[in-house]
Amino acid sequence: MDNITITLTDLLYILLFFLVAALIVYLIIALKNISATVKGINKLVSENSEDISKVISTLPKISKNIEETTDKVPEIVENINSVVSEVKGSVDTVTDTVDVVGAAVSKTTLDITEKADLLTEYITLGVEVVKSIIAALRK
Repeated sequence: MDNITITLTDLLYILLFFLVAALIVYLIIALKNISATVKGINKLVSENSEDISKVISTLPKISKNIEETTDKVPEIVENINSVVSEVKGSVDTVTDTVDVVGAAVSKTTLDITEKADLLTEYITLGVEVVKSIIAALRK
């Protein structure tokens, strides 16, 4: 039998050969996947080319609308601030009116209570006078 001698350099070359072969297989698989993806993208673009063209043609209009809307935002914010200020003024007026009406109702209620108490005292005094007269007449 013949002896075969493998040196460390030969072993490294064999290992390097297998690594390169594996790398080439990996690259072939990756290129196949990339090719399939590109074909899918091309198909999608070709199927939707009309819609893509419409979208691209409307982009200037959309841009113009956005610009016009953006220009109107400060005016809208100013109008909102004005309305808020007017509402705040109205709320302040209503609050003041409610305070005045509340004070008037409280005063009126107090006056009615005082008058009712005074009327009760007059009635009680009148009843006492009538009782005194009846008692004087019975004697």
